[in-house]
Amino acid sequence: PARAPPPREPVKELMKKKIFRGALDTEKSKHVMLLALFSSPRRTRSGRTITQLQLMNEIQECCEAIPHMQREIRPAATFPDDVAHVARELSPRVIQFSGHGNAVRAGAYAGALAFERGGTLQPVPPDELIRLLREDCPDLQAVLLHGCHTLRPLGELIHREMPHLYVIGWDSLLEDKAAIAFCRGFYGKLGEMAEIELAGGPPASIHDAFAEAARCFEEQGFILGDPEDAAVSAKHGRRASGKFDIFMPASYQQQHVNSASSLFSAG
Repeated sequence: PARAPPPREPVKELMKKKIFRGALDTEKSKHVMLLALFSSPRRTRSGRTITQLQLMNEIQECCEAIPHMQREIRPAATFPDDVAHVARELSPRVIQFSGHGNAVRAGAYAGALAFERGGTLQPVPPDELIRLLREDCPDLQAVLLHGCHTLRPLGELIHREMPHLYVIGWDSLLEDKAAIAFCRGFYGKLGEMAEIELAGGPPASIHDAFAEAARCFEEQGFILGDPEDAAVSAKHGRRASGKFDIFMPASYQQQHVNSASSLFSAG
């Protein structure tokens, strides 16, 4: 009889292979554009089953779009193990979390992201996450919270405590296919700009990457809005796919206020 094929490697082991990681033996490779954290715990601490997310598609989009020396990917992410050390070592400019958001609805953990440990939900208090971002990510420019209900309260809290950051998130439920379309646009533009920057061009623009993500979301036929909002569904004749938004850094807002003031005073 034919021999059974060898068991497939877990995603976490597969991602450790050289093909997915840039060498860390040059000065440039010690700093990355993107640290991408993916988490989809299988169960709560009480043993209740949690719906699994289709994160491998997002991981594939990330691998194809971002130059390998400009990204670090951590699937089945634990906190702080998969965040603190690599953040200090690679000093990412963008940190992304893809997974379940708002894992806890009230108390000190309200808005917590659903990290995991051994497949079990590991909610992280927002203040601990913010402390790590502030202390271990000196070059951080943006946080992308890619999951349901991540913009509020968590994204809003991050922006309030760290107003120099771009904070992108979702203010509603989010369909898997819509999430993939959004990240395809974001990764694609960010990867394109990273290559230009490495060749001596201008620095990558988070705002431009967000704009491309929004364009890709719309181009793929997805409707911006809360899927639970009956009025939005009635207006378009079908269910909305998700509602994303962005908090702009204080410096960007001030720059555009100054530009507008100059424009009005020029006449």
